[in-house]
Amino acid sequence: MKQKITMIILFIGLNVIAQTQFEKGYVITNNGKKFECLIKNEDWIHTPIKILYKLNENSKIYNISSSQIKELSILNKFLFERHSVEINRYSNKIDKLSSKRTSNFKKETLLLKVLIKGEVSLLLHSSKDVNYFFYKKNLKVHLLEYKIYKTKNGNISKNLNYIKTLRDKLNCNNLNSNIKYRKKELLKYFYEYNKCRNSSSIIFKREQSTKQFNLSGKLSFGFANYKTSPTFNYKLGLEIEYILPFNNNKWSVFIEPTYQSLFNDIEEQIVIGYSSPSPSDPNRVTGITIYRSKDIKYSSIEIPIAFRHYLFLKKGNKLFINSGFNLDFPINFDVDDTPVKSRISYSLGIGKNFKNKYSLELRYNTQKEIIPKRFDQYNIEHTSYSNISLKASINLL
Repeated sequence: MKQKITMIILFIGLNVIAQTQFEKGYVITNNGKKFECLIKNEDWIHTPIKILYKLNENSKIYNISSSQIKELSILNKFLFERHSVEINRYSNKIDKLSSKRTSNFKKETLLLKVLIKGEVSLLLHSSKDVNYFFYKKNLKVHLLEYKIYKTKNGNISKNLNYIKTLRDKLNCNNLNSNIKYRKKELLKYFYEYNKCRNSSSIIFKREQSTKQFNLSGKLSFGFANYKTSPTFNYKLGLEIEYILPFNNNKWSVFIEPTYQSLFNDIEEQIVIGYSSPSPSDPNRVTGITIYRSKDIKYSSIEIPIAFRHYLFLKKGNKLFINSGFNLDFPINFDVDDTPVKSRISYSLGIGKNFKNKYSLELRYNTQKEIIPKRFDQYNIEHTSYSNISLKASINLL
């Protein structure tokens, strides 16, 4: 339990110290005051609660609540606008679905994210598990109505009134309005509508990495702590990493199928029992302790699955920390044909990546059981080991 808590603290710690780039933009407050500044680009998934900014490169960092912002922009990347709108709040979770098809509209003042700006603009409000899309025309903002609900028979159904709105109020040259309530399809529709109306469009979208996957070969050497005895350990693996499409490519998830082997020579204590009756105790058994040298050889296929967080540095380098769990599938354990079982352990790694080509990592794997039970014929207690290793890798893509 302590190991898990330590990993969580370290993982959060790096996230706290991680630096996200401050970029040129501007803020307009609710009282109409506009000031240009450097805004911390958090690549927001949901509507931000507060914004961090600096007046210049050398100034201290300030924060401003989103409730104080009328308009916010990071040039060519993000635009947020405050509007009073009618919205029908609902949940997508099955156990919280409404039993009514009709929407219950309430007026709220929200900071909306502009996805496309033109004669007709598309805006978004993200809240928990739901995305609400709006359109802005002639300075007025309206909801594109959509809702999931549960019928009287317990079936899941949808209110698709947004399709009628697109067909009746936002159509040009019979554009196909029968589209899904998704960002990608709505963006395309609004772009085509503005184009048809001879209106230019500005699309605000995050910069996506052209490289979403990394494939790396890995070689590592280290030591395992087997029965308190340092044991040499080496691993050979292949890492498949997926860069998650948010937060400026600072997060990824990876899987790393790895062959590992550890070996050592240890001295094992064995108790041999024999009958030694006496007049007072005819059933007495006496034990003799002997020692023997034994070669320990253990090999397995290890499959780490983990999240990784990057801290970007200058010149294309970056630090990273990763944490996850390992699935271990034994291949061989050379101890008197002792049966072993697949086990799970946890890992924590920290390292440095050089220009997205090479990396070095120090990784610790928590204690992992090999023999879960006592084997009386050899007086062997349950066997486990933990290990720490230095990993070198090269990106193959």
